[in-house]
Amino acid sequence: MSGQQKMISVYVRYSTDNWRTNIEAAGRYKNSVENGAIDKFTFIISLPIDFPIGATCEFCIRYVVKGTIYWDNNYGANYIIRAVENIPGEMKFKMNLTSKSFKPSDNAYKISQNYEECKNFASSRSAKP
Repeated sequence: MSGQQKMISVYVRYSTDNWRTNIEAAGRYKNSVENGAIDKFTFIISLPIDFPIGATCEFCIRYVVKGTIYWDNNYGANYIIRAVENIPGEMKFKMNLTSKSFKPSDNAYKISQNYEECKNFASSRSAKP
């Protein structure tokens, strides 16, 4: 392998119960686009077999570049997947998330302390004050 190897780790943290519990899964590097300016990663999110129509899965992204941790939670709203009825013949879609390699987006949160401070990062959108 020749050229410079990028050192980035990407994770998805997700919840199906309004953040009472959460699961974190590592992303797998897929490829680079835009002449290497954007890296693509894939994730596997495991949902319960009985995940009901209308239920949601909220998630945020954690990525680590050169030892610094960044978070992307969609400007505090988290990313949301909603279960819908499977209609035969309907077009299915893939969700693609991209981030500029080595450059945190404007809505990323820089965390330089230890990981324990990040464990409650995800916000609950429907929590009542």
